[in-house]
Amino acid sequence: MNKYMISVLILLGVSINIKATAQPSVQWASEVLGVSSQFVDFERPQPNQYKAEQALGKPDKLPAFGESPCAWSPATKSNPNGEWIKLGFAQPMPIAQIAVAENCNPGAISAVYAYDAGGTKHLLYRNPNVGPISAKGRMFSILSKTDFPVKAVELVLSTDKVPGFNQIDAVAISSSTEEIKAEINLAEKLNLSSRPENLGESINSIYQEIAPIVTPDGRTLYFTRAEHPENIGSPEKQDVWYAEIKAEASFGEALNIGPPINTPQHNSSFSITPDGNTMLLNNVYNDDGTLERGLSITRRLGANQWAKPEKVVIQDYYNLNDFSEFCLSQDGKILLMTVQRNESNGDKDIYFSRLQSDGTWSTPQNLSSTVNTAASETSPFLASDGKTLYYSTAGLSGYGSNDIYVTRRLDNTWTNWSEPQNLGPEINTPQWDAYFSISARAIMPTTLPMPIPSVRVISSGFGSRRATNPSRWP
Repeated sequence: MNKYMISVLILLGVSINIKATAQPSVQWASEVLGVSSQFVDFERPQPNQYKAEQALGKPDKLPAFGESPCAWSPATKSNPNGEWIKLGFAQPMPIAQIAVAENCNPGAISAVYAYDAGGTKHLLYRNPNVGPISAKGRMFSILSKTDFPVKAVELVLSTDKVPGFNQIDAVAISSSTEEIKAEINLAEKLNLSSRPENLGESINSIYQEIAPIVTPDGRTLYFTRAEHPENIGSPEKQDVWYAEIKAEASFGEALNIGPPINTPQHNSSFSITPDGNTMLLNNVYNDDGTLERGLSITRRLGANQWAKPEKVVIQDYYNLNDFSEFCLSQDGKILLMTVQRNESNGDKDIYFSRLQSDGTWSTPQNLSSTVNTAASETSPFLASDGKTLYYSTAGLSGYGSNDIYVTRRLDNTWTNWSEPQNLGPEINTPQWDAYFSISARAIMPTTLPMPIPSVRVISSGFGSRRATNPSRWP
């Protein structure tokens, strides 16, 4: 059983700058010119996952290793006839090196060909003894100078010689013999006063604690707890809990928020408004006491008293995935959500809806492929400035199975975003990291007297962990 716990860190200020990682002599593949086959998951078919196009551009998985929907995968694990992929480059040039990012079950490459501008095929590498290697993944470099401009590269794989699916994350050419590395796009400055710390027994228990939300004023922490004996109904169901944050950044005893938010079924919270009086809740609360997929909103009536949750109406809302998360902007006019729709890049993507004059929300729009990947995006958190978005994904180069990234909104269309940046090893671990939230005080330390902690969750599991089906706990 996976154990989730909540950690805290003090943010003295978050300053994001793009770190230059470009290698002038390096080109990553920009076009698919041909492929032998592509894997399709017929149980959960996705239009973009595992396709040859996933091998274009910089690596999406390396320097981490393992299976990824953001890498090219042949249709079968073992093809006695072999597999191949041919990739083109935007600017043909003489080369000294080809680098292949093998993220999963490496060692199957049996031959590498280069194509000149006239389309002539040149053998640059052959391995007559293909077989498994000890590494889980690698950046495989082939040093071979050409006296002609290389326009395309073809990889041939003997997939029957190396067990499992042999995936290719990216392919590069270079005019230099300097080692080509897969680099994580890091946020250059993340000013922390300490490493993340376990919140201790007042918050974390032997049960499941996930999805922390710190209020904008930094005074209260809400989170979801499962399997606790004080949960309403059977203990394996999940309930919303809360704890007050003390001035010295310690926490009071966690308390069950109780009815009407918590019921005998699965309950969890998503987002809370700046005044702390309005909360978004998972699922729709029906009058007969049952729950159904969707989103509800509740408003504070008094100390520890909340109104009956009301359904949030989103035009043309549907979700093909079993999980979802929501986040409300500070001005209450934009609703972010992670859902899977027909046009999604992969599993769950981040979408946005605008508040309408009648109190309903507009049809969800995709945030863009700059943010969303062929993997699954989860736990969006929009900072108090309304522009800085934190979220978790497995679709970008990182340290673990899911990492937390930051991106900035560049205009008011909500579809134009900066390249996502990894929050780095101070935040992300080799495991599954998500549910990052931050108080307004940590964003604006110069205008408020004391930084208040942000929170994140650390997990040894994989994938999203927020149930939207009231009868299901993942």
